[in-house]
Amino acid sequence: MTKFGRPGQPRGARLTMGGENQAPRIHPQHGTDNMPLKLAGKRMIALIAGILLLGTCLPAAGLAAEDGTVRWSEGMEYVVKPGDTLWSISERFFDTPALWPELWKLNPGLKNPHWIYPGQVLSVYAEKGSLVAAPAPGTGPSGFPVLPEPQKTRRMFNYPQAQAAGFVRQTPVDSVGTIFRTEGKKTLISQGDRIYVQATKGAVFAEGDRFTVFRDEGELENPFGGRGQKVLGIQYRILGSAFCEKAEPGILVAIVESSFEGMSLGDLLMPYREVPGEFAVTLGKKELSGHIVASEDRSFVFGQDDVVFIDLGCQQGVAPGYVFNVFHQEPGLEEGTLLPPVNFGQVLVIWTEDNNSTAVVTESDRNMSPGASIQSRLLDLP
Repeated sequence: MTKFGRPGQPRGARLTMGGENQAPRIHPQHGTDNMPLKLAGKRMIALIAGILLLGTCLPAAGLAAEDGTVRWSEGMEYVVKPGDTLWSISERFFDTPALWPELWKLNPGLKNPHWIYPGQVLSVYAEKGSLVAAPAPGTGPSGFPVLPEPQKTRRMFNYPQAQAAGFVRQTPVDSVGTIFRTEGKKTLISQGDRIYVQATKGAVFAEGDRFTVFRDEGELENPFGGRGQKVLGIQYRILGSAFCEKAEPGILVAIVESSFEGMSLGDLLMPYREVPGEFAVTLGKKELSGHIVASEDRSFVFGQDDVVFIDLGCQQGVAPGYVFNVFHQEPGLEEGTLLPPVNFGQVLVIWTEDNNSTAVVTESDRNMSPGASIQSRLLDLP
């Protein structure tokens, strides 16, 4: 394993054959000698049918623990094809190869991420939960069965891309340094590159320290109300992460360990920002109403899987995992009245600030636009 660059990157692609019946071993980034990664990627277009094996709920016999807890999971799995790598599979499903470690986490049975085999089944998306099995009904004074209170299930939403999602903050984020040079004078910085950072006055570094690389996108206006906030805050875009290779007074030499978007000179560093990749789906205890102020890309139209900013935050009782319905209302028969709301989408919160949150669109029956109305979901889980 090399010290820097992509984790586990060898000097060249490798293919080893064991016995007569042993499948070829595939490196997670480079494919095989007889099928280069680029060629494999082209052939993948014809292999979309391989994205199958949709998971099902599994409250089957034998899955219950001694305490009566039945664990279930559902999601999507992918059958590895020749030429596949964790690197390329991550790029396909997560829109960036940098999240291949999250793909590894989803597959605890994969002992060595540097080798995968054609025919292996990998989880690429998963929701998990547990259900406490109800005890046998007792008998009441009248002799009729007394049914126990129904047990609630805990549903989890897996979203490893949360690490790459940006946020909005009303107060400026203090950076610990600014990228001012790269090795080789590169203008577009990516994973494995060596960068030179001018430290902010008073910042102290140590070898091995980790940082989040980010960019100030300026103020994000909020013309949709939201407690009188005309400006939601300053938008910050997450570009990737880096670790300290060497620290000198006023200067930090770092290696880019992950890159979600292209970095450039002038981008900033802050202490590493840890964001979970799994969220407990939570329904609101009280009704909350707000708006989608903007998408992360500030697009006029957005939809499912896009990251958005809403004008509700932890001061309003919102927490990661909260679910909101996106709805619209048509004008009623009489002036100033509205017809009942119609839901056409759903968002799930992945990060909260004081008065706003970052969320991902998990369902969308039609296009959404800035200003779309949202309301906390109060119904029971399906």
